Formats: sequence, C-alpha cells, structure tokens
Amino acid sequence: MLNGSDLYEAMNGIDPDLIEEAEKAPPAPRRSVLRWALPAAAAFVLAAGIFFVGYRAGETRAETVGTPEFSHTVNLDADPIPHEKIRGEIRDLSPVISNSFNNYVPTSSLMPGSFSRHFDTAAEARDFVGLEGLLAPYFPYETGETTLYGSGDAEGRILTANIETSDFSHPVHVQVITQIVTDLSSSSSNSAQTVCSLEDLTYTDRIASNSAGLSYQTVASSAMQSGYEGLTGYVVIDDVVYSIHLAFLEADRSEAERILAAWADSFEVKK
Repeated sequence: MLNGSDLYEAMNGIDPDLIEEAEKAPPAPRRSVLRWALPAAAAFVLAAGIFFVGYRAGETRAETVGTPEFSHTVNLDADPIPHEKIRGEIRDLSPVISNSFNNYVPTSSLMPGSFSRHFDTAAEARDFVGLEGLLAPYFPYETGETTLYGSGDAEGRILTANIETSDFSHPVHVQVITQIVTDLSSSSSNSAQTVCSLEDLTYTDRIASNSAGLSYQTVASSAMQSGYEGLTGYVVIDDVVYSIHLAFLEADRSEAERILAAWADSFEVKK
C-alpha cells in the first residue's frame, strides 16, 4: 500500500529531492488540477472541498451535487496575468527552464519547463516571485513547509507559479496555495479549478462573503471511507487565486471551520 509520501509524489509528479537539481533533471510541472494527499496515517488522497458555516457575514447560496463523482470543477473569475509583471528572482531561472527543454528525454516522466524550490517562509517565496500586490494569506500553524512550483516555456519565460505552504502534523491538515497563471500559459487563465479524489464523493458549492464583505467560493466534500472530510475555499484578488485546503475528522470540524473563517478574514476589500 502506498504511504502518504508515495501518494503525494504520484499525484503531483514531483520529487522534492530532485527539485533542487533542476538543471540536471527538471521535475514535472504542478498541474492546475489541485490534488493532494495526507500523511501515511491517513493514507488517502483528499478531494479539496469546503464546508461553510452559517455565522459568516453576508449572503450565502448553496448547491449540492446530486451524484457522487471523482472530480469536481469550480469556476472562478480570474484572468491571466501579464508575464512582464513577474519581476522577482524567479526570472533568473530562465536558463534552467530553457535547458530543461534541450535536455528532455521523451521516455522520462519528468516534463520540461518545470521548476520548484523550497523556502523557509511563504514571504520569501512571494519576494522570489516578485509580483506586486501578492497577499499573505492566514496560515494557522507556526510550522509548515513552503514550496514554489512553477513552469516556463522554451524561452525561459514564466507560465505558472504556485506558492504552497502545508502542515499535515496537526489534527486539521492544512494546505494554503497562491496560484498565478500568466498570459503565456496555454491554459490562459486560472478560472477553472478541479478538485479530485480517489473515492466517490458528493460536493456542495457555496458563494459566501467574509466579515469585510469580500466574496469567496467554497466547496464541501463528503467524508471518505477513512472518515476524513474535505474543506476548500477560493478567493480571487487581482487575478491571483488564493485557496485553502483542509482535511479533518468529524471531531475536529469546528477547528477546521475556525481556520477557514480566519483564512477568509485575512483578505480585505480594496477601496
């Protein structure tokens, strides 16, 4: 049986140990489909989802998907970001990205153009990307691993950049993502986000607003056979997609809801 680490690598196609050796063997790019796994103790791949609590401010509407499915798509209002706005040190990776196309072996599972780098903090990763106005979403734990995943084209220009901070050592497992798609990407936008599971689940979509009146979208996924439920929230600001992914047992649902609320309230409405 695969453990959590095996599942993570299988679903994302990325070996973190290879990432720092990008010049030699660039790892597979992070897909726009958000798929992730918990540690071996849980040993399953979570369908990203959200359960929205009624005490949040603003109007809420909900739609429950009647037929369980292995994946569910959330449509967001996000346009591609001009690649010229990416001005950080990430641009120094251009030669590495270009060389990955020249050194690509067709039989390899590692795709050209992808890159990844670990950071001590999410703030360092944001500075490395260098997109003006990137926000700092709430993260509930002092510990956590931050990784920047991205992809570029044969000319070394940035197509996508995802900043992920995660911690699976607490009862509520948390993954916070900042997702950037530039106008050079073939996907052309961040508008469609797909959440996936290895089991048949039912998803419930909601549109809600935080205490400042900012709208955000949530998806609730039903419990898996392991007993874990999934909660995910999405908010789009300046065409950057910010998301949070939570996994928890029923006994920890109130704490998961608190984390979701705090994450949503970390974003403010622009005047």
